[in-house]
Amino acid sequence: MEQPQPSELDQIPRWVPFVVMGALTLILFREYLVSGEGTMLLGQDTIAAGVMFRKFFVEHIRALGRLPLWNPYLFGGVPTVEAGSGDILYPASILHFLLPLTAALAWKLILHVYLAGVFMYLAARAFGTRRMVALFAGSAYLLSANLVSLVWGGQDGKMYVTALFPAALWLLVTALGRHSWVRFLWLGVVAGLMVVAHPQLAYYAYITLAVYALATLWNGRRQGGAFLAHGLAGGMVAVVTAAGIAAVVLLPMYRYLREDSPRAGPGRGFEYSASWSLHAEEAVSLFVPEFSGTDVQSQTYWGKNPFKHNSEYGGALVLVLGVAALAGLKGDRRRWGLATLAAVALLYALGSGTPAFRLLYSVVPGLKNFRAPSLATYLAIVALTLLAALLIERALAEGDIRARRAMSAGLATGAGTALLIAVLTLASGTGLYAIWSSIFGGADGGDRAVAFAANVPRLAAGALIVALICAAAWAAVYLWGRGTLRTTHVVIIFTVLTALDLMRVDHRYIQIVRYEEFFPQDQGIEALRARLVPGERVLSVGGVYPEGFLASYGVPEVFGYHGNQLRWYNDLTRYTSRQSARTTTELEQYWVGFLSSAALRALAARYVLLPGQVELPGFRLLGSDERVAVYANDAALPGVAVVPEVQVEPDSARRISSLWSPTFDPGKVTIVEEPVLALGQAGGTGTATIEGNGDDTLAVRVRVTGPALLHVSRSYHPSWKAEIDGVPAPVLRANHALMAVPLTRSGEHRVVMRYRPAIVRLAATLTLLTWGAVILVTLLGGVLYLRRPRG
Repeated sequence: MEQPQPSELDQIPRWVPFVVMGALTLILFREYLVSGEGTMLLGQDTIAAGVMFRKFFVEHIRALGRLPLWNPYLFGGVPTVEAGSGDILYPASILHFLLPLTAALAWKLILHVYLAGVFMYLAARAFGTRRMVALFAGSAYLLSANLVSLVWGGQDGKMYVTALFPAALWLLVTALGRHSWVRFLWLGVVAGLMVVAHPQLAYYAYITLAVYALATLWNGRRQGGAFLAHGLAGGMVAVVTAAGIAAVVLLPMYRYLREDSPRAGPGRGFEYSASWSLHAEEAVSLFVPEFSGTDVQSQTYWGKNPFKHNSEYGGALVLVLGVAALAGLKGDRRRWGLATLAAVALLYALGSGTPAFRLLYSVVPGLKNFRAPSLATYLAIVALTLLAALLIERALAEGDIRARRAMSAGLATGAGTALLIAVLTLASGTGLYAIWSSIFGGADGGDRAVAFAANVPRLAAGALIVALICAAAWAAVYLWGRGTLRTTHVVIIFTVLTALDLMRVDHRYIQIVRYEEFFPQDQGIEALRARLVPGERVLSVGGVYPEGFLASYGVPEVFGYHGNQLRWYNDLTRYTSRQSARTTTELEQYWVGFLSSAALRALAARYVLLPGQVELPGFRLLGSDERVAVYANDAALPGVAVVPEVQVEPDSARRISSLWSPTFDPGKVTIVEEPVLALGQAGGTGTATIEGNGDDTLAVRVRVTGPALLHVSRSYHPSWKAEIDGVPAPVLRANHALMAVPLTRSGEHRVVMRYRPAIVRLAATLTLLTWGAVILVTLLGGVLYLRRPRG
């Protein structure tokens, strides 16, 4: 066999890999790029909440000249920063000020798919592979269904971290190898941005990076104290920088999760943390992506999760070569580190299906706060991609016989295994489901057997495709060994096969829809918004509109789509009981109780939307059509009201019980936790009118005959501050989850309330200072680099 030239795989210009990966990205999203105006990439979370958050973010920043700190359209109001509002603080959101809404939503994802490939290319280069081999790695990761399938879910934060992690790995490897302070600094920047994008995935990345750094320092301990000191000091620079970059999200969210969120507490238990894991059938889908089926554009998912809207597939060749690398990379200790990363990530992703998850759950701090361990799969894909690249490098670029044999054996085994799966599927049909269920257990419900039957043709075809891909790759290696193909040709074949393999899976998750299909001009909603007085909100019952949909049109909702709203609001509305209702009867009982409750009236829920006309005591029918019946709740409080009487009830359960009583009148009595001594006996009456209804600022004109409470139908938070005629006044938690301001003197007053959390101001200052320091140090480092003597 003719040995390849040492630099053969480097004989392409430096810019070519970036252009190739750009072309692959454009091909992947080609349908969207030619779809014209008014179209968008379909994303489930984008439809449910992303559009609303981004519209609120852009429109209100333009109106206020700053970030609105309170979102009044969901759950009585939620903090914008502390509770989370998507990616509004992530740098890519600047595209929303440069492009139309739907274009910005799409291009943020397209850009990060491309960056994922670029960063993996750089990581592979940092691990010592040649350009063509690194291009294989970058192309495989760019097109990985584990990344691209998140487009359909609209899960941009997960995509951002998946794209950024190889950048962090690249910076860490090169910072340690080159003793570069600037690279440690930018490692911190990337690490901080990962937290801003998705804290859970970032946490997984942090553990991985920390273990890699410590292992590198341990292995390099013989280089002397200077190497260790530089590595540890650089690590501290990265940690401090990451904390500063992420502070604007990390500090407010950390306190919110500890004190205000429904997620506050030590965790929700093992079963919660283990939910939404991979199972045995999804593990096989890492090799044959059709194995477990999908619920995207078909109903063929037969696994144990409630549904399946993504794929963890990283490519057949990536998996086969990554595993074969364990045998082929003899003497390279990195194989064990990368293999351990892949194994631990996959075992963790399998949840309670393996003892490893329980061990990690018990030992690793913080994991009790997360669920969906399957999200850790991206770490395994990164490790397998790098292992595959290192094996290609060793076998083809360096001509290592052992590596070549391991590669050939792995590809042959992969082809044979895939062919066996295809034959078993065709031979046994739905009988395979019974066999599988008897070994690994089956999902509840007979519909899973039906889904498996529907999936049989796709499964058999997918397994045959994987077999052909592995066989074609084996043939390329064989012909290279015979001298028929050059090394470059083999790597190109690997890259093309992987691209075709992944694109056939990716296309299912890239769907183009028209924006107006999901957010049409709705005269009914416009009429409803026109009727609303500032401070009032709407309750939608029975799926008339998806939760959060009305908020996208600027209509405040009693509920909405969020998941991290204030916990005392959940308590007041008994939201957990509603969500946990298992039968239609239980859900109907909830709605009957809530519609008749004083809590709904206290929430200023002026209008109720139902899917049809019903007998609804205390409500007035305004109109109906074939889809919706609109009722007026005339007994609802206005957004602000003067309430004459105060009832003290320190027990939260009794407060909520009173507020769910149909006979309690929140227009006459406000329940508070502690006596309001400044009001004395209260008893004053009067009127209140909203003069300024900003997102995080509220101005009210009141007239009172004596001491009373100004009841404000917005969610309480300690960071709300009030002034009466320019003098600071306390803000009380009223009716368990809402707000009240004591009015101690009769007459006319102007009450101004502002939401200005000090923790957000502090965190934003830290982040701005960190960015300033990063830019300054980077510029200084660039100047020193340019001025250093050459040669």
